[in-house]
Amino acid sequence: MLGVNNHGQTIVLACAFLSKETTESFVWMFEELKKAMPGGEPKTIITDQDAAMARAISIAFPTTFHQLCIWHITSKFSVKLPHSTYKEYWREFQKAIWDTDNKDEFDAKRNIVVTKAGLTDHPWLSSMFDLRESWVPAYARQFFTAGMSSSQRAEGSHGFFKQYISRRNSLMDFIIRFERARRCI
Repeated sequence: MLGVNNHGQTIVLACAFLSKETTESFVWMFEELKKAMPGGEPKTIITDQDAAMARAISIAFPTTFHQLCIWHITSKFSVKLPHSTYKEYWREFQKAIWDTDNKDEFDAKRNIVVTKAGLTDHPWLSSMFDLRESWVPAYARQFFTAGMSSSQRAEGSHGFFKQYISRRNSLMDFIIRFERARRCI
């Protein structure tokens, strides 16, 4: 688990080995994390749309805002929408997502684009609209996010640590390599 310090730098808060990525495993991990966190629950956690992790966050951190990674969602527009529709309306979707100051303005702009594009019954777009409070900036303004809206820092750190870590490592090899990598950050 990564965080951001008061200098805006990415910091490693915790590391855990999970044999399975189940709700129960994530709850265990979050409960262990809480024991090590003197300041209480995190204000915000940003993740992709992993259902097991989402359930675990709601159980272990009931007062934490669970923000969905906006990059993961917006990158799916090109895959989930018909190509020609995506090409024609993507800029308008972007404006609705990024250039709105409040919830009502987002809802109105989004509805206009969806109607113009003929996508009012599109299942994926409807499901993303239902989740808008978890990823649209106009809905998340009241939550502290340290200026983040994606899990980009985590993705970058995963890539960095993968240079030092292999499934073939013993636990001791992992600890040595992890500490070496951590000192390089």
